[in-house]
Amino acid sequence: MATSHVTDEWMTQMEMSSLNTYIVRRYIATPNGVLRIYPGSLMDKAFDPTRRQWYLHAVANPGLISLTGPYLDIGGAGYVVTISHTIHSSSTQLSSGHTVAVMGIDFTLRYFYKVLMDLLPVCNQDGGNKIRCFIMEDRGYLVAHPTLIDPKGHAPVEQQHITHKEPLVANDILNHPNFVKKNLCNSFSDRTVQRFYKFNTSLVGDLTNLVHGSHCSKYRLARIPGTNAFVGIVNETCDSLAFCACSMVDRLCLNCHRMEQNECECPCECPLEVNECTGNLTNAENRNPSCEVHQEPVTYTAIDPGLQDALHQCVNSRCSQRMESGDCFGVLDCEWCMVDSDGKTHLDKSYCAPQKECFGGIVGAKSPYVDDLGAIVAGGIMGCIMVLVLAVYAYRHQIHRRSHQHMSPLAAQVSNTRFIAAVIERHAHSPERRRRYWGRSGTESDH
Repeated sequence: MATSHVTDEWMTQMEMSSLNTYIVRRYIATPNGVLRIYPGSLMDKAFDPTRRQWYLHAVANPGLISLTGPYLDIGGAGYVVTISHTIHSSSTQLSSGHTVAVMGIDFTLRYFYKVLMDLLPVCNQDGGNKIRCFIMEDRGYLVAHPTLIDPKGHAPVEQQHITHKEPLVANDILNHPNFVKKNLCNSFSDRTVQRFYKFNTSLVGDLTNLVHGSHCSKYRLARIPGTNAFVGIVNETCDSLAFCACSMVDRLCLNCHRMEQNECECPCECPLEVNECTGNLTNAENRNPSCEVHQEPVTYTAIDPGLQDALHQCVNSRCSQRMESGDCFGVLDCEWCMVDSDGKTHLDKSYCAPQKECFGGIVGAKSPYVDDLGAIVAGGIMGCIMVLVLAVYAYRHQIHRRSHQHMSPLAAQVSNTRFIAAVIERHAHSPERRRRYWGRSGTESDH
């Protein structure tokens, strides 16, 4: 198999690379669904790598390094960011530029913010610094931002958009010509019209404030060469308000009747109007292109702990031996514990510990994997209950049908229907019959 040769290279890199403590895994996927991962992970049988965002982003940006995330790692490593790149064939048998595979590598979420702080020390917000730094990809979703790593943020870190986290910057960059475009597409799977942004990855030079009078917030935005991402620096010197229309409840757009390119709004969706009789779209929505392939939902596999008892750790992070924040921050399976279990009080002395002890930097914080596995267990229990209910219903229906078939010939042979009715009525009012009937009903209802 062609992909098998890459494993030796991965093993060599794992022994020599200085980034091993930040790398979760390396993998390669082909268009026909072949997936090779190192270190290995248990995956659901239905897992399709070609429907994952890192694969779709790489194919949509051929020749560029694509950044995707953050998202919850399917293997249990917490929130990760993926770097992926397409591999093209040079064979004359295939069309020029044909993608034969996509390679990817997962880093911890905090690693990317660590890179920002190392390269741009001004990004460090200790001491009340009002300067913020961020990385966003070509759709405007944030890959690194202070709020994504803040233990007191209490917010999901997935799918956070610049229009939500940096509305002042978003309002200004929408006025820059040829840099960002707001698009529409029809999603027929859920009958919605999707609104989303696409940023120009051919940007040359830096982007700064365009609207005069924006003195409270100065920013500078630049493309990261060879990638689909941008790095930004925001200097907020005073309090200022900016509005971007964002629903905090769902993804519904606040105004589905019009869309302006320079009006700031979060990525959202509107109902797709379809004629129920003809199945045709309205004239306005019929002009929209169809949406690209959606990312398929991830199924988290419940892992039997006994399967891993005899296995050695591929990477021993030695979290407890890391005394400084800089040595712990972003390291695989390590968290810099800063906040007490109440989620508010800062610890007198911060320390480094395994992720399961203080997920997100909060001591005793519940892991999101616990919630997901709990949902799986609850779903399994509900499924068993439904199967049991259907089985009882089928059994009763079968008994009733057999009883009806047995009584029909008897009724045909007996001409005196009043006599049959009297017999049935007498048996129905029999004390013994009532006692057995109610006892049986109570037993079934108890179970």
